[in-house]
Amino acid sequence: YSIANGTLTLNSGEISADTPHQEAYKYPWAGRDDITEVKITGPIKLDIAAASEFFWSMPSLEKIDGLPYLDTTTATDMGGMFAGDVKLTSLDLSGLKTPEATNMTDMFAGDASLTSLNVSTLNTSKVTEMSGMFAGDSGLSTLNVDNFVTDNVLSMAVMFSRDSALKSLDVSNFKTSKVQNMTYMFEGDSALTDLNVNNFDTSNVIYMSEMFRSDSSLSSINVASFDTSQVYTMEQMFAFDYKLKNLDLKNFETPNVRNMFAMFGGDYSLETLNLENFDTTAALEASGVNPGIDSLLYTPLDILTPGSARSVADQPSHLVQLTLGPKTNLNENALLVEPFGGKHWQAVGDGTVYHPTGTVFEPTTLAIGDHNLTVAKSLFDSHNANNKVETYVPENGIPTNPVNPTPSPSPTPVSYTHLRA
Repeated sequence: YSIANGTLTLNSGEISADTPHQEAYKYPWAGRDDITEVKITGPIKLDIAAASEFFWSMPSLEKIDGLPYLDTTTATDMGGMFAGDVKLTSLDLSGLKTPEATNMTDMFAGDASLTSLNVSTLNTSKVTEMSGMFAGDSGLSTLNVDNFVTDNVLSMAVMFSRDSALKSLDVSNFKTSKVQNMTYMFEGDSALTDLNVNNFDTSNVIYMSEMFRSDSSLSSINVASFDTSQVYTMEQMFAFDYKLKNLDLKNFETPNVRNMFAMFGGDYSLETLNLENFDTTAALEASGVNPGIDSLLYTPLDILTPGSARSVADQPSHLVQLTLGPKTNLNENALLVEPFGGKHWQAVGDGTVYHPTGTVFEPTTLAIGDHNLTVAKSLFDSHNANNKVETYVPENGIPTNPVNPTPSPSPTPVSYTHLRA
């Protein structure tokens, strides 16, 4: 190879599996900021793990010529292959063969200048790791993954995280029966208005923390197919989804979830929330670094909202209908504030959501740091004792003409940090 006048020239050869593959900056050009172009002039065979981080973290790289010369037919590890090339504007993957690839972690992560990416020729049939594969690709407005075979994938954590220009994403073909980790999978996709996860099989998923966090343009999401019986953590799973109005999670069974911290934090537009099959037993027993149910139902957007660094105005909660189940035992730490349109919550009882007949609950003032917060402690005390499904609405029923929340801009994007560094 040679480097001259900003161009890295790679000649023909073979890089075997004997080359160290996990050391930082394993290739002499990795991490260099003086390379603007790569030219591959002859056949290069990348065997086993040799493709991993091959073009990693060249912040000035704008162009790669000759990619079809790369022979990756026996490559198994392609993790971080093009990651961190923030000025790279295009990639021709048409000649890249990946029949043996098992690891595509961070493969294109942090390539913020890519506006399109054709991955239709990638063979993913043996891939087990897709964590962070497209994370931080903030210039991508479209991405077609219809051809992806995901039957063997174990982790999709951070896979599409902070792809802030994506407006729609069709992952309806994904087979996810083996996936264990979906943490941050769609987090920070702030332009996303359409997301189809109806076919997801989540029966083996353990981690769902921040899975849909900060998807601030998403007005609805159907997770009726989700099996959450094995999930351990749901921290901030739907937090800062400013446009969500209704969330039906009645199919969510959560006997193993120990962390529900701020699960709906800052979702100030949320009007109805169904948690009738939530089991909070494990979360209530959590302690130490596991905050359990803390701030679980705190939907206002204000200075108290956990992790609320943002460029949006404060917004009150618009929650008017909350359904809890016999195992949804909560306490004041869940921070359920007063309902929209009233000061008191009331059980529907034998009435309707518009004409409730159940108990009216007096609020309690709770000190949070330097602030006093009015929360529904007595509601939880009563519900925990009754052990049944009950729906709660504002005293005298849901307002017939609720006021729409004031629209707010999306939060300021957080810079992407390469996961493999």
